[in-house]
Amino acid sequence: KYAGDSYSGWEWYVELVAGGPIPKDYDNTIGTIGPTVYDPDSGFGFGALAGFYFAENMRADVSFTYGNVGEGVLTVNATGAVLPHAGDVNGYNVLFNAYYEFDELAGLPLTPWIGVGVGFQTYDYDNLGAIGGAFLINDRDTGFTGGLPGGFDYALTSNFVMFGGSRLWLLGDHEVVTS
Repeated sequence: KYAGDSYSGWEWYVELVAGGPIPKDYDNTIGTIGPTVYDPDSGFGFGALAGFYFAENMRADVSFTYGNVGEGVLTVNATGAVLPHAGDVNGYNVLFNAYYEFDELAGLPLTPWIGVGVGFQTYDYDNLGAIGGAFLINDRDTGFTGGLPGGFDYALTSNFVMFGGSRLWLLGDHEVVTS
């Protein structure tokens, strides 16, 4: 994180983040097949945010993140059939966040913080479907997103801070159509 000087009385900052999703299976309902479970391969993500301090120990920002998962397998619940998949799902997330920072711990330049965010997530499916299967998904949809971030900042200098933490995102449902 880079914490800049004051601008019009507001202390501003920017952050760059990178990481990956915690592996998760996704429940689906496919019209002619019924309930299924999609287990994508591991993915990656990165993002940026810009914000400002608006009161003592309180700050707000807007963040943009991008994540990608793909391939993996789809399991049909009724038959147990496992269908290997190809293609990708890209996610674009915009959140408006607010945070509270606690005082430094035991005289160390370590500042813990918690926050909350609201925004939206766009899911962009790019040729996702069973290998050799009868359909592909090339569609996109947008849903509600909530965020519960928490972590700490460790001051390296007066302007550069190392960030550590986690962001739990609550993603709403979305619908896409196959070819």
